[in-house]
Amino acid sequence: MAQLRKSDFQNFLEYNKESSTLLRKQAMVNNEFLSDVVFLVGPDRQRIYAHKMLLTISSEYFYIMFFGSFVEASEKEVVLANDDPDMFLLIMRYIYSGEIDLTFENMRDIFNIAQKFMLNELITLICNFILRHIEAESTLRLFSENRHYGFASVDDKCLEMISNNP
Repeated sequence: MAQLRKSDFQNFLEYNKESSTLLRKQAMVNNEFLSDVVFLVGPDRQRIYAHKMLLTISSEYFYIMFFGSFVEASEKEVVLANDDPDMFLLIMRYIYSGEIDLTFENMRDIFNIAQKFMLNELITLICNFILRHIEAESTLRLFSENRHYGFASVDDKCLEMISNNP
């Protein structure tokens, strides 16, 4: 068994005494170090390294994938040919850090992949993002867009806004 030198570990994680646990965890996104699964994403099969433990505790989808009776449970590589590598990396960053740069431009794509990977906290975050941005000028547009998302609370707030601002 190969021995890991302490300097390798420190260099790899860019560890210093001021680094927070969160920063060290964020440094593991798409990082081959200690990864136990590689996703081959998109038509070009871009390699994205991950850690089953973090994915499993974040998503029922990954729990089922890695601990169910699917072939991926015993494989080191998982092919996701139909997913966008950039969007998948964005989701990985969210799983590792709990943070995501959510905008109206990327919200639909993030929602779709969050649904696929059963990231319920992220779906709730998207709902709250929409709720915070409902204003008189945006009500009809957001009410219409919400058909894709199906958030009852967004419909309720939009209908309330419409009835209060005829």
